[in-house]
Amino acid sequence: MSYPGNDLIKAPANVPRYRLPSAAVEQPFKVPLKCKPSYGSDSVSDQPSFTEYPASQGWDTERILIGDLGRDPEAVEAFLQQWLLFGLIHAVVNSCGHVLIDYGDFVRVDVDGTQLVTTKCLPGIMEKWKEAKDALPSDQQLMVVMEVDDILADARYFVGKLTYLAPSTEGALPIEESILLSIIILGETLEYSKITYSRMSLEVKSRLSIYGETGIYSAI
Repeated sequence: MSYPGNDLIKAPANVPRYRLPSAAVEQPFKVPLKCKPSYGSDSVSDQPSFTEYPASQGWDTERILIGDLGRDPEAVEAFLQQWLLFGLIHAVVNSCGHVLIDYGDFVRVDVDGTQLVTTKCLPGIMEKWKEAKDALPSDQQLMVVMEVDDILADARYFVGKLTYLAPSTEGALPIEESILLSIIILGETLEYSKITYSRMSLEVKSRLSIYGETGIYSAI
């Protein structure tokens, strides 16, 4: 899977683990920006973890999953995009230390003035992540990869429940389908990037293999 480039995001033919929204067609589509292009605090030490972020902002994700929004639907949609898109990028990229992200780079203006999400800058940001990771000792590189695995698994769990449970709720899906699909594609892209950029030492690969054999960790 390649990076979803520019503001036109092309859905893969088959993205696993999710009940895909109807927007999942093999055609480029535009993703509107519904939230402020930012995420949390500039200080990593003050930033809650990916899973702690919703509660730190006063959101109950379990209520969202059963359709009990408790707020304006537009606010819910903005929160989900900010957490599951910008928050996921932030959590993955900062797994090996503070990597400066200009969230404005993820926004472009369409010809009609509409603000769209663009992932054109994502490959460059992941290169910075790789450089920061490769500068760490091999044992810390292993911990970074395992942390990214946990972050992506947490995101996958929530998005998976959202895609499966939302149709059974009384209200409509609390997020535009194109935005939901862009989040799914982002998660798969970050997973691919983690594997592609995790060219580790033989020592780390050996440890990953041992973890995989014991069922604790699946080797890359």
